[in-house]
Amino acid sequence: MSTTSALVVALKGGSNIGNAWFSLPQGVRYVASGNLGNVMFFVVDKVVYSQIITRFAEDLPMLINDHKESLCFFVSYLIQIVPQHYLNSAMVFGLHTIETKKKYFHSLLNTYLA
Repeated sequence: MSTTSALVVALKGGSNIGNAWFSLPQGVRYVASGNLGNVMFFVVDKVVYSQIITRFAEDLPMLINDHKESLCFFVSYLIQIVPQHYLNSAMVFGLHTIETKKKYFHSLLNTYLA
């Protein structure tokens, strides 16, 4: 069984780890998911800034160039919504909440609109 498959089984509650995890209060699971997402956001922000924004900043209009850190944060945040949505679904609410493409994209769209 691959690592990804094992993680999915664990998070669905099909193992002792999954059962133990989902026996924790939802608030604890939310804090864990949020903190993991914050670390991921930090990495995404650093990569976007160093690999994308700084490379193209000179070619952008002055207004954008003067606010490249804010632009970077905005772009990074839009990117980070997808993995954070998945983390919350998997770690807080359970993968059954996004078990079909229709459920997943409906939930993701609501996250972007929030």
